[in-house]
Amino acid sequence: MLFTHTYIRLKTFATTMKRIPILIIFALLTCGFFVPWTQNGLSRSYQATEIYGARKSQPMNPEELQAVGMWAAENREIRWEIVRHDDGTYACVVDETYDDVRKETLYKGTWGIRSGVYYYLDLESSDPDADFSLEPVYEVVVLSSFDEFNTKGEGLDGNVLFSNERRVEKFKMNGWKNDRWGANQTGDGNYE
Repeated sequence: MLFTHTYIRLKTFATTMKRIPILIIFALLTCGFFVPWTQNGLSRSYQATEIYGARKSQPMNPEELQAVGMWAAENREIRWEIVRHDDGTYACVVDETYDDVRKETLYKGTWGIRSGVYYYLDLESSDPDADFSLEPVYEVVVLSSFDEFNTKGEGLDGNVLFSNERRVEKFKMNGWKNDRWGANQTGDGNYE
């Protein structure tokens, strides 16, 4: 009798241990705590494929069509160069300094403009420690013309931050030269 009772306990324990990895994976997926994965050397949000697909299926409005193209800008926090595609996606190289270390980082994601509000969502990054919050950044469009795209948002310090973009024909930052990132997806050759 003691042998049978011990055998049943060990068998139940072994069965439970086999299920633990499955239970952990299920919990991570359902709670949204799944870690980003890497593609082409970029950290990528685990929901990127679905978000890209949803955005690409939406038609561009006139406000958005005016912002399509290659732009360069800076504000009091960072410098960047961005190409906004007519399918609602973008690639952007950001030149930033943290703790006296300067670096260029590539970001890719989706963007749009609705009723004078510009929004973008980072889904991929050359930064291996990128944190994808899946919450878009919103900025108010102050000026949108063929040559200028200016927005007003909130800076890292909580104060109002104006960003002034100018249309460019060629990018200057080194981050565009790293072809393994796949930044030059359109093949137009203007990123050199």
